[in-house]
Amino acid sequence: MTLREMATQVDIREALPDGNLSSMNREWNTDCPWCGKSGHFYVNLQSKLFFCQRCKEKGGVMRLLTRVGRLDLVPDTYIDRNRVQARLEIVGQKEDQLADVTMHYVHRPVGWKRINKNKYLDEYRRFTAKDYEVYEVGESDFVPQLQNRIAFAIEPDGDRIGAYIGRWAAKVTPPGKLRYWNPYGFDFGRLLYGFEGVQADTEAVILVEGVFDKIAVDRCLGLQDQSRLVCLATFGNRVTRLQIRRLLDAGINRVYLVYDHDAVREIKHTACELNRYFTVEVNHTSGKDPDECTPAELIAVFDRLQSPETYYRNALIPLKIK
Repeated sequence: MTLREMATQVDIREALPDGNLSSMNREWNTDCPWCGKSGHFYVNLQSKLFFCQRCKEKGGVMRLLTRVGRLDLVPDTYIDRNRVQARLEIVGQKEDQLADVTMHYVHRPVGWKRINKNKYLDEYRRFTAKDYEVYEVGESDFVPQLQNRIAFAIEPDGDRIGAYIGRWAAKVTPPGKLRYWNPYGFDFGRLLYGFEGVQADTEAVILVEGVFDKIAVDRCLGLQDQSRLVCLATFGNRVTRLQIRRLLDAGINRVYLVYDHDAVREIKHTACELNRYFTVEVNHTSGKDPDECTPAELIAVFDRLQSPETYYRNALIPLKIK
């Protein structure tokens, strides 16, 4: 069952009984579950897309039902009933119990200039005009740590961003220099590179470790011009509870976990944790990082996706025997 098909089977008036029909009986008007403003929250009765005219929250049916604690209205053919309680428990935790999940946006660094050409990206990462359009890459001559580095904007939102990360702009990093520079003060444990691509119609996400892994998967699977399946980078081979909370808040139901070949034990831990809340399939690359794989090699990885239980038996137990 697809997300769109599921949405047609949910009567949103059961989740939000204190409301009324708007003009032409197409929308359900009620109080906003986010800001509480009376009469400013509208839900399309067919698509179940919602929007608050005051706080500007918007999204789809899974995000809304998760927010109001009514995942019981979702058909069993779409969601695993055994995961519903865990999903509601983590989303229902107060901010002082699970830190503050609100995104803290900042301005781009001083002297930020978005670029559409770079020798390293063009020659070694095969960047195209389309890539420069989709992924915001910039430079700054005013930030000392960004000298000779390119920087990727993380979760851009208009004139602000969630963070940025610098990468030495050459294939070989000089001795004494860091290949990557993570600016001090950014909590990468709450960030997901590419999260701005998650929309109301997003049914599933692919989780990879790094920025270039995400870009490689996007290209290989043709994900740049759609939003039903979105690839996200978690900045390492662990997924934090804050990142899980953000995925649940967005209404994500299915997760494909594809980490590097040298992170088998970390994959096991992460897959088991994700499996409490999402339908999960998992695999690792074979001898290469995702951004080093050919398209055929990447597709082969996705063709061999397994349940966390099967992955544990096939990948971890033989590893222990050795």
